[in-house]
Amino acid sequence: MARLVLTNSRELAEVTATVYDRMMVPADCRLVEACVKAGKAYDDRSQELRQAVKNGDEVAYADEEMQDLVRGTLAEVSKYELQEMGQLVRMFKLKVHKPQEGVQKMAHFAWALDHSHRAADDLNATIRSLFTKAGGTRLTGAAPRGPLEREISRLLQGKGKGKGTA
Repeated sequence: MARLVLTNSRELAEVTATVYDRMMVPADCRLVEACVKAGKAYDDRSQELRQAVKNGDEVAYADEEMQDLVRGTLAEVSKYELQEMGQLVRMFKLKVHKPQEGVQKMAHFAWALDHSHRAADDLNATIRSLFTKAGGTRLTGAAPRGPLEREISRLLQGKGKGKGTA
C-alpha cells in the first residue's frame, strides 16, 4: 500500500508540473500582498459567487488593486478586457511558505489557463512577467518529495533491510 501511495504521489507531481505554471516570489513584494488581499476579498464574496454559478452565470472576479497592478505592468494587457482574461484562469493558487531562519520568506504561485482562447498566451506572458519583475523564478519539473513521502520511503527502505516496520 505504501509503495502505491508513493507511486501515485510521484505521478501526481509529474502531472502537476506539466499542467501548471509555477513560480517562487519573495513574499514581501507588492504582488504577493495584492494577491493575498484579492484572495481574502474573493473569499468574502464567495457565497454570493457560488449562488451565481448555481444559477448558471459565468463568474469572474478580479480585485481592483490586482487589475491596477496588471494594467500598470504591461501595455499588451490592454488588448483584452481584464474580465475576459479572468475567464481564462482555471486555477490560481498562492502559498506563502513559513519563514525559516536565514532564508528569505517566499511565496509559491501555481496557475493553469484555458489555452483555447487567443488571449491565453498574452495572459501567461503577463503573469510570468509580473512574477519575474517581482524577483520571482520559474519552477520546472516535478516538485521534490514532501516530508510524508520521505518518511514513507525511509520506512520502506528500513523494512526492506530488516531495520524497521511499516
